[in-house]
Amino acid sequence: MDGVGWGQRKGPEKSIAQRSDKHHRCDQRLWPDYRGPWLALRYLVNRLPAWFGRSAGHGPLLDKLVNGRHSARNWRRILDMEQTPFGPTSDEFAPNPQQRCATVLLLDVSGSMQGQPLAELQAGLNVLRDELYADDLVRKRVEIAVVTFGGTVDIVHNFTGVEYFQSPALVAKGDTPMGQAILMGLSLLNERKKEYHRNGILYFRPWVFLLTDGAPTDTQTPEWTQAVSMVRQGETDKKFIFHGFGVQDADMSRLAELSQRHYKLTGFKFRELFKWLSNSLGAVSRSTPGTKLLLPPPPYIEIET
Repeated sequence: MDGVGWGQRKGPEKSIAQRSDKHHRCDQRLWPDYRGPWLALRYLVNRLPAWFGRSAGHGPLLDKLVNGRHSARNWRRILDMEQTPFGPTSDEFAPNPQQRCATVLLLDVSGSMQGQPLAELQAGLNVLRDELYADDLVRKRVEIAVVTFGGTVDIVHNFTGVEYFQSPALVAKGDTPMGQAILMGLSLLNERKKEYHRNGILYFRPWVFLLTDGAPTDTQTPEWTQAVSMVRQGETDKKFIFHGFGVQDADMSRLAELSQRHYKLTGFKFRELFKWLSNSLGAVSRSTPGTKLLLPPPPYIEIET
């Protein structure tokens, strides 16, 4: 049989080069890693449909990613997107993904607040913190930021949970740039809401709480006009709930420009006022976002009869 074994076909002898090329092609078909990881990945993607009974083909997108000029960078982008988890991603929100109730306190610390008014206001902040901290659920959901206005507008405490809230030391000075303070507070609130969105955190309608004992000194500036417009529009669009409180010689007509929710407080009952605020925030944070609540009115409010 001329040296032809059983089951073999007689044919021309192949050279060593041809046999080497055959093995080369076989190796390439099985795992072409010598051509780089991207081509190997394309090979696997092309073969997968065939293995599951479908026609092979990777389409133009994969071909562009593999053979494109910036293929390595493109793959890194895809891997980055695939490795981004759904939901809270920030270290701040990961331990506590509870829905939030953001509250901005806009506090007048102008020169006229010197003495007893400022001392009572400082004590009121402590009451607010203690009352909120006493409730386990409220402690996880309510967040507080404090903006003061007296000569300058300052963020004396950025948004933080109740358990980390420390009452800032208040100092009375200067005039009353109320419009600038409102714009600062609303900007701070808007940034916080963006953080909630980015991290998949649900939130209740935020509260903006303003307390003053006088008249704004920036009413002739564009900031006051813009502040009035933003508060009115924000309440109309249900972006937040605004409460304005005046004590002593506060110009209530200016607070009325801002919102229908404006009140004249009797004396310096700040502790009682902040206790009402903590009870209201507690009721809100224990509810379901979007529902309507019947809250009691603020205490010690002067009403004209």
